Amino acid sequence: IIPESAQDPSYIDCCVGNTTVKYIQLENDNGGEANVTMEGVSIEVYNEPLVLHPIKMNVDVKIPPQDCESEDVRAMKVNIVLSQVAFSLTKPQYSHIMYTLEKNIGQTDTFLRKGEDPKEDTTVVPPGNNHNDECGALTKQTQPQRTFVFTHAGVTEVYQPRRIYLSVAMMELSLLMCGPTPDDHVLSLVAVESVVRLE
Repeated sequence: IIPESAQDPSYIDCCVGNTTVKYIQLENDNGGEANVTMEGVSIEVYNEPLVLHPIKMNVDVKIPPQDCESEDVRAMKVNIVLSQVAFSLTKPQYSHIMYTLEKNIGQTDTFLRKGEDPKEDTTVVPPGNNHNDECGALTKQTQPQRTFVFTHAGVTEVYQPRRIYLSVAMMELSLLMCGPTPDDHVLSLVAVESVVRLE
């Protein structure tokens, strides 16, 4: 369930059936691998299906070692493979999604701690830790800084910025745009064997 906002009872209903998650983290910051397989993925907005048919999804993630020779080599590679994806989007659903994004992403007040200033910078960057691995050593100019953030859960989160290269492959992608009701068809788009890459 994705709430419309922190103070609103409306929500977007997301459902996932069988799910398998595999994750491997190598020692000494030498990267890792992750794989997620999901079946029966469905989404409803205003009790109307946004996805006409349940989706089967496979997500494969490759995480290189942190201390690589360049940003391109260090970048996280994410490959997503989807089955047939058919969206049906009405005008009220579109408005609801846009409002949800605005209130959840654009909201400056996190509502997590009363009186807390979200703009206050409480991060601490410790000295770098240079070590070698199979992808080469970093110089002081290219090594990313590790940011330690004290989270709302009371623990320390280590944030290591890196690029993400995303590839999404779909057997078939279709979009049906409607007016006020799902029966009021306005525009239909279909793409077969589509691949979207973001770098």
